[in-house]
This record gives sequence, structure tokens and C-alpha cells, in this order.
Amino acid sequence: MALRIILVVLFITLAGSAYGQKSIDVILGGYNQVPVVRTTGMGITTATLHGDTLTVKGTFSDLIGNYRSAYIHHGARDRMGHRMFRLTVEVGEDNKSGVIRAENNQFILTDSQRNAVRRGLMYINITSDRNRQGEIRGQITRL
Repeated sequence: MALRIILVVLFITLAGSAYGQKSIDVILGGYNQVPVVRTTGMGITTATLHGDTLTVKGTFSDLIGNYRSAYIHHGARDRMGHRMFRLTVEVGEDNKSGVIRAENNQFILTDSQRNAVRRGLMYINITSDRNRQGEIRGQITRL
């Protein structure tokens, strides 16, 4: 009987983790850009995958150019990729910093997009007027 209870608890725990949420911190920096960008800009975001939903939250600051846009791209760490989702950013008064709020940045993923996130093939890219291809970037490693 005790073995049966242990097996049921183990099954419930494993089943819950298969459908549970997974999060990863993503460091944003110019050294992650392709090619590398020399910048004082930096940031940290958290990407969370819960079922079919990808949520992003975080902050960035000290861009050398004025903020222009923020996107989630599809692409490997050492490659430029195409835009997938535009991030909604509350830009600071200095126009060189911003806040990415989770409630404004939730994206329903297709099967292939979810697969890309799980394989580490998405990244966050912040652009500025001085670095239109991207000033700071961070890879969303395998979720």
C-alpha cells in the first residue's frame, strides 16, 4: 500500500512538472549582438514558458542611443534572426531605459515556436536609433 501511494505521488509530481511553467533569466548586452556592439547598455529579463504561453518581463538601461524597439526574434546565438513578437516597453524619460511588464508581454506560441523556445532558438533584441539592428541582445536558452 505504501509503495502504491509513493508511486501515485511520484506520477502526480512528474505530470505536474511536464505541464508546469519554466523560467529563465536572460542577460541583455551588446556583446551578445551579431556583430558585437560596444555599448554601456545592459538589461535583464525573465522569459517564462507556461503551456503555450511565453511571457517576458524585465528592465534595461544605459543605451547609447535612444530606444527604438524591442522584439523577440527567432535565431541561434551566433546568428541574426527574424522578428517574431514585438515587446511592449514603458520607456524611461531618458529614452535610454525601459521596463517590460509581464502583463503586457504574453504571447501564444504555435507548436513550431514552442519547439524553438525549448531548443534555445529565440532571443530578445533591443534596438536604438544608433544601433538599428540591435544594441543589446540576450538568448532565451532552452526552456
